[in-house]
Amino acid sequence: MNEKLVLDSLKKIKFKEDYLLIHSDLYPFIGKKFKIEIFANKLIEILGKDKTLIFPTFNFTFEHPKKLFWSASKSRGTSGILSEHFRTKNSIRSINPYHSVCVYGKNKLKVPSGIMKTSFGKKTVWEWMCKNNNVGNLAIGLGISGGGTFCHYIELISKVNYRHYVKKNFVIEMDKNQKKNITFNYFERKKMIGNKFVKNNWKRCESDLIRNKILFRETTNRILLFSYCNLSDACKFLKGKIKKNK
Repeated sequence: MNEKLVLDSLKKIKFKEDYLLIHSDLYPFIGKKFKIEIFANKLIEILGKDKTLIFPTFNFTFEHPKKLFWSASKSRGTSGILSEHFRTKNSIRSINPYHSVCVYGKNKLKVPSGIMKTSFGKKTVWEWMCKNNNVGNLAIGLGISGGGTFCHYIELISKVNYRHYVKKNFVIEMDKNQKKNITFNYFERKKMIGNKFVKNNWKRCESDLIRNKILFRETTNRILLFSYCNLSDACKFLKGKIKKNK
C-alpha cells in the first residue's frame, strides 16, 4: 500500500466544487520513500491548481490547561501531516483554538478567517462552508468518523440535547506583536444524559449518506482510500434526518 494508489484513485473523480475541505489520515499509505512535499504537489495537480483547499488545523490539548494559550502562526495542529504541511505554506488560518482551518489557493481571501468565538456558530468558517454549495468535503483515508466535522455544525443548528457550550478563556497571539484575551464557546459533548452515556453513531450517519447517493467512498481490498461529498447537500440531508427523529 502506498500513496500512488490514493492519488490514482483521486484522478478518477471530477471535483465540481471550487473549494475543497480536506481531512486526511495518510498513515496507511506512507511508504519508505514517502515525502509530504511531493505528495502535496501531486495532490494539487490532480485536484486542479485553480481549486482553493481548506485543511483542518484542530487542537484539543494545550500545554497549560489552566492558562490557555494559542498562536495562529505557532500552534501546531493535530489533524495530520498533510494539514500541517499546508499550515506552514502560504495559507491563512482562522482564529479559533479548537476548530481552526488553514486555507490555501487563489481564493483564500474569500474564505472567512477572522476571530471566531464559536467553532460552528454564525459567521464562522464552518457555517460559510456548510451553507455553500461550492464546497466539497474530501476525506483521504477517512469516512465520516474523522472526516465529517461538518456534522457538528448540523448538531448545533439542530439544537441537539447532548451538546452544550462551555466557556474557555484564552490568550490568543494574532501575530508577533499582538495578543488578546478572548473567551471562546467550546461546543462540548455531554458525557451523560440522565443515566445514559452519550455516543455518536457515525456509521449510521455514513450509511444514510451513502444509501441516498450523497457520500461516495472509494475502497480497495477493504481499505478505504477516500470519501467525498458536497458539503451543502450532506448538511441539508442530515438536518432533515435529525428533524424527523426529534
